[in-house]
Amino acid sequence: MNSTSFRLTALPLCIALALACTQVRADDAAADAQAQTAEADKSAATNEHKLETISVTADVGKGFQTKTSQVGAFRDQNMLDVPLSINVVPRAVMDTQAVSNLFDVLRNTAGVSQAQVNDTVSQNLAIRGISIDNRTSYRLNGSLPVNNLVEMPMEDKERVEALKGSSALYYGFTSPAGIINMVTKRARDKPVDEFDLSYDSNDQVVGHADFGRRFGDDNRYGLRVNLVSGKLHAAADNQDGSRSLVSAAFDVRLTDRLSLKLDYENFHKRLVENSAVALLAAVNNKIALPRIPDSSKLISGPWAKSKAGSENALGRLDWTLSDTWAAVFEWGRAETDRDARAFTAMTKYNIATGAGTLTESIARGQTYVNNNARAEVDGRVQTGFLDHELSFGAMQNLRNQNNPTQQTYSIAQNLYDPVVLPPAYYTIKPTYRPQDITDRGVYVFDRIRLGEDWQILAGARRTKYRNDSTGSPVYEVEKTSPSVGAVYKFREDTSIYANYIEGLEETGTAPLTAANSGVVLPPAVSKQKELGVRSEVISGITMSASLFEIERGSAYLNSANVFVLDGRTHYQGVDLSVNGELTQEWSVYASALFLDAELRKAQNTALIGKTPENTPDVTASLFADYHPEALPGWSFNAGAYYMADRAVNNLNQANIPSYALLNAGVRYTTTQWFGAKTTLQLNVDNLTDKSYWSAVGSGYLGYGKPRTLKFTGRVDF
Repeated sequence: MNSTSFRLTALPLCIALALACTQVRADDAAADAQAQTAEADKSAATNEHKLETISVTADVGKGFQTKTSQVGAFRDQNMLDVPLSINVVPRAVMDTQAVSNLFDVLRNTAGVSQAQVNDTVSQNLAIRGISIDNRTSYRLNGSLPVNNLVEMPMEDKERVEALKGSSALYYGFTSPAGIINMVTKRARDKPVDEFDLSYDSNDQVVGHADFGRRFGDDNRYGLRVNLVSGKLHAAADNQDGSRSLVSAAFDVRLTDRLSLKLDYENFHKRLVENSAVALLAAVNNKIALPRIPDSSKLISGPWAKSKAGSENALGRLDWTLSDTWAAVFEWGRAETDRDARAFTAMTKYNIATGAGTLTESIARGQTYVNNNARAEVDGRVQTGFLDHELSFGAMQNLRNQNNPTQQTYSIAQNLYDPVVLPPAYYTIKPTYRPQDITDRGVYVFDRIRLGEDWQILAGARRTKYRNDSTGSPVYEVEKTSPSVGAVYKFREDTSIYANYIEGLEETGTAPLTAANSGVVLPPAVSKQKELGVRSEVISGITMSASLFEIERGSAYLNSANVFVLDGRTHYQGVDLSVNGELTQEWSVYASALFLDAELRKAQNTALIGKTPENTPDVTASLFADYHPEALPGWSFNAGAYYMADRAVNNLNQANIPSYALLNAGVRYTTTQWFGAKTTLQLNVDNLTDKSYWSAVGSGYLGYGKPRTLKFTGRVDF
């Protein structure tokens, strides 16, 4: 795609939406303004220069729409005041779709794709073709970096947010792909006593209990507990296991000015991991792809079990110092232990017959720990005609992992007609190659309000970073990263924004397939520009459109099979989303991304102009729920998800084909049974039972799940 023509096409899309918003309800705009003038004057006299805070518990939202963000420097901010692309998937969408994992949630978000391998253990994800860092980019309650190295449980989450693009000011070393923020359920004024049981067509059974209470004088204490236990069974024969979750969210108003929140998660998952498919060597600069394996057949073997668990703990203390100043202190620890993993991949196979070699990499005792702390002071001051909302903060993130050696085997297997293989055992004494990362930063952020319409945002972060990894040079970086933006609210319900952000990112560790396996590459600078519009001009609906441009360092496996940092990669595109309540009977969540990405300035000239691996130029989703008034208690839903073709590597030697998946569901809710609100629900994923390559990256292919029926019964007392 030609870059110039792309810009000329994309920019008017953002402008057109903004202009359209000015026309909708234009006739009553003047009347609205007059009616609001008196109230605005009264509010200004009462609240002038006070610090604005909004609790997420107040943002229950209306169906599929949400009003505020809970991520980064914009926590508790109205979405119309956030100068970034953010998609929020609320609990209402997750319940309607009966989601099972994180990708089930984020498939509703434009530009999110699966990367590398099947999602048996966890979901490796990318946004806008850029991989999301598994150690720094997944956050709990906008703060603690949790390790995306085992499945992220969704039962205890109130919402999931995808902040797209750089967030270096607040989070330090992170991928410019964005941040995935998971917000836990908390106790509300209304008690919660909910039980649900799900069963799917693979004979998988999972039970879930959710309890919530506020208690004490003036309901000052709150406690929400989620318990999960289940027997797992994936699509392939003998691919079984189990999962469990214990989660608690506690909060207390210690005084009128002091409040405390504590969160705890303990999650365990055990499941047989099916084999990935390795790419074959290129012949005449082309890689031949095999046909998609039968997902009901286990290639690895019933012994290839992944056993992992995570324990996450987070605390937050909010202290209101005065009407205009407040302080926040956060601390947390996230630990993930992979007690056992047997990663397998089919290699050197015959395209026609499937005969090849199964390579097995067995690991024991992998441990990943994040310790995180943050202190922040926020205030509101007036300097002349300028109204400042200031933030001063300091954070520290300490990450370490032990990297034990892995034992490898090779054995004959058939990709299309696999046989049961003898167990592979871990018999070696491991050698540890620890990695210790220190990421410290101080930052300042100023939101300057110019009247009611304009906001100017400016900030900077000073980062001090050290990566000490066995087998790699010690990398130390100290750098200041700027962040600037502007928001113009030309209607009360519509805003236009722009931003420019620089950040630092870790460029990765050489994969197992690389000649320099385990070597850590040096960090690189990323740059982002974005122009967008967001509107709630139609009551109950949030619409957004953005034009973005990102430039970052490029890491890849070169022709010598060495993982290197070489050149720059350029991304530009248009991001669109619409979500909310169209009418009393229709809810919708829709998104689309149009992307143009290419490699630039590489020493290997064969890469210049190529598309980065696993980068679709179009992704789109549409999900709708119909709840007719004529059929009380009934609702019907359907979803369509499109993913364009993706290059298997940076040399573009092959592409996995595009695909479109269809989902459907029906739900019935009544209060006539058991004296409680009862819901029966049927959801069907991959309705047409389509076979497709779901993921690609780092020399591997992953294939998608077959048609799956899920039955859910829920009782809310």
